[in-house]
Amino acid sequence: MAGLVGLPWPVRALLLAALLVLGAGAIVLGGGALGRVTAGLGGALGSAFGGLLPADVPTATVSAAGIGAPQLDPPVSAYTQLASVDISGLLPAGAAGTSDELRVFVGGILQATQQVPTTNDFTVPGVPLVEGPNVITVALATADGESGPSAPITVTFDDVPPPLTFSSPKTGASVLTATVAVKGTTQAGATVTIKDASTGGSASVVANASGAFGVTVTLAEGPNVMTVTAVDPAGNSTVKTLTVVHGSGALKAKLSLSWSTMSNKKVATSPLTIGVVVDDASGKPIAIAATAVFTVSPPGQATIVSGAPIALTKGTGSWTLTLAQVDTAHVALPQSGFVTVTVTLADGRKVSASGSFTITK
Repeated sequence: MAGLVGLPWPVRALLLAALLVLGAGAIVLGGGALGRVTAGLGGALGSAFGGLLPADVPTATVSAAGIGAPQLDPPVSAYTQLASVDISGLLPAGAAGTSDELRVFVGGILQATQQVPTTNDFTVPGVPLVEGPNVITVALATADGESGPSAPITVTFDDVPPPLTFSSPKTGASVLTATVAVKGTTQAGATVTIKDASTGGSASVVANASGAFGVTVTLAEGPNVMTVTAVDPAGNSTVKTLTVVHGSGALKAKLSLSWSTMSNKKVATSPLTIGVVVDDASGKPIAIAATAVFTVSPPGQATIVSGAPIALTKGTGSWTLTLAQVDTAHVALPQSGFVTVTVTLADGRKVSASGSFTITK
């Protein structure tokens, strides 16, 4: 009764009347009937006096829906070659150092559990992944239930090297221009890098959403051996080589002589200069480094060789020598002599040219 003191007097009067009714009912009715009477009376009293009863009664235990969810950090990389990934994040307030448990879901399937640490920051190592995109969430399990999932992060597991094909030019193709556009297809988002061993240059581009790419490369004269590397977002790589020849490959060497006919009396005092010019397929002097070796076969005399290879400058070089008189006692004049030049380019290609001269009496 002491608990009724704080209630208004009308309420106390009604409650006392109700108790008297209940007492009388207990005598007249059996237990089962009494239960129904008291239940009905309780409902009526609740409706009648609910607004008059004190409001500061204890609330129910917080439901799982009210538990704060952890937060996940963005992944270090959205792609990985590895079959597992470490995740990290931040606990909700008050969770650190408790007996609560972190639950990690991949694609909605529980894949890892771990007790919360003593700090607000957490790391869960080695969360297993499946091939392709993996949607990862984390929840907090407490004695009162499990929180909702965190905002998701996505990590794509890819351990397959990207495809790499060329649509143009074909390997071994010849081009007359100083540059060539290398086009092809690889994995979308892959970085394609082309390095030309002949020039030492390189260029890179990222393949578009369909995997197509195009890179313009500056060429050196002659064969250009290019190393093409495609690296996908996960770090897998594919390497191929592509060879393109700047020019048709049909080099042309033109030989010139400072004189073509000389009398035997003057030959020993008239130096012979032999020149050579090497052009590419476009008709322009080659830009690549090259050397030349000259040979001269005078009539009735041993062949003369220029010796060490002579370096060409922009495809041009020469050699000068003085011939001895022909021994007319053994060689009848006029007679022809022959000249040959062999040019070797830095890329290994060779081209030759020849000519002749005449010595008269």
